[in-house]
Amino acid sequence: MQPISEAEKIQGWMNRTELLWLREKALSMPAGSVAVALGLWCGRSVVAMAVDHTYLVGIDHFQGSPGDPTRELAHGRDIQAVYEANMVRLGISHQLIVADAIDTAALFLDGSIHFLFMDTDNADFERLFWAWYPKIAPDGVYSGHDYAPEFPNIQTTLRESGLYFWGVAGTSIWVIYKNQQPGG
Repeated sequence: MQPISEAEKIQGWMNRTELLWLREKALSMPAGSVAVALGLWCGRSVVAMAVDHTYLVGIDHFQGSPGDPTRELAHGRDIQAVYEANMVRLGISHQLIVADAIDTAALFLDGSIHFLFMDTDNADFERLFWAWYPKIAPDGVYSGHDYAPEFPNIQTTLRESGLYFWGVAGTSIWVIYKNQQPGG
């Protein structure tokens, strides 16, 4: 497990408070848990989520998001190569899936993921959100980045979902504890 200071050296948009929250959640997972990171960019959040007692899966297509500056940045350099170099340099062991996040949800059994963090293309957030929700274990944590006014589709989807969700103070992280849902 690398210190959070190593994650902070990697280009990305998550602040220290957010990285520390990710680490805390990853550490709180039972041994052998499956953790999934959707949207990897250069690996900042993956370093925070990588703890010794969980099985970590990272998913990204490394093309940036349509209508977002990341699209232009991704065309200017090989983001996947940067990501993989960061993981090798830091000795982060995980499974990497290079694919679309919505399509990849079908690879996971319902209820098989204990901790999922998404920081992906927000343009189709509602479909992405519902594609992955069933994959979260009954006692799992479903969370993501960008709960902020500049991403109204995320706010709308979460508000209209009928699920209880929380915002993490000092961050733009939203979190759903599946066992704290109506009927759950």
